[in-house]
Amino acid sequence: MLRYSKIGEALAFLSDETGRIWTESELFELATYLELDLTAVAPASARTVILTLKPGEGLVEEWRSSPGHALFAVLFPFQVMQIWMRGETTTMHPLDHKALHFKPKMFVEPVHVTLEDVRISSAILQRMLSAWKDGLSGEDEDGPYWIRQESIKPTILGAPSEQFLEVMPEKLTEHSHQAENLADVCAIEIEWDELNLRRLMAESQESGSTQKKLAEKYGVSRQRIGFLLAKAKGAYGVRKAGHFDALK
Repeated sequence: MLRYSKIGEALAFLSDETGRIWTESELFELATYLELDLTAVAPASARTVILTLKPGEGLVEEWRSSPGHALFAVLFPFQVMQIWMRGETTTMHPLDHKALHFKPKMFVEPVHVTLEDVRISSAILQRMLSAWKDGLSGEDEDGPYWIRQESIKPTILGAPSEQFLEVMPEKLTEHSHQAENLADVCAIEIEWDELNLRRLMAESQESGSTQKKLAEKYGVSRQRIGFLLAKAKGAYGVRKAGHFDALK
């Protein structure tokens, strides 16, 4: 197993280990759900700086590296969401940004990261694999919907498969009065584009709103609503300023 894998290599590993084909979106959805930090290759021109806090002066530069000193950058969960949704993000943090206590290590300039730059460590892949197994066994009831249903999803392009009908009988009963045929039943869930995600986020902030009520309204599970809200807040919500945002 590689210590660091490109996205395609990570997908191949997960597919081999689970016996099913993984997609790029599934990988990023699971990483977001687990709130994992991913890594990215830093450009050869990237330089890092160590800052120290001096009374009356604030953060002062103590040391600056030569170009190419930092091999990897770290992507925090909100940046993982950004690169999943937009295909790019920026980071100020090298992988060893916590190496020195009370002396933050940062990039001199923001590092631009694309999907091609993302690397996934062997430890992270093992955590994702364990989460997938927990989802299938029912140990993680809040895991991503596609894991708990073995990646069986409704489609409006044709009638549902027999396997889908076996695992989702409650949906057929719940919505039978709204649909005239099985294909319509499978098309009940709306398309969660930006407009609908923003609407859902606004509804969740209304007085008396709960994930259970929203799940009943949209005919999906509470866990599905939880994931959609996390996705909406990550993409369109207001992020609190970090301690070092002023340096970006």
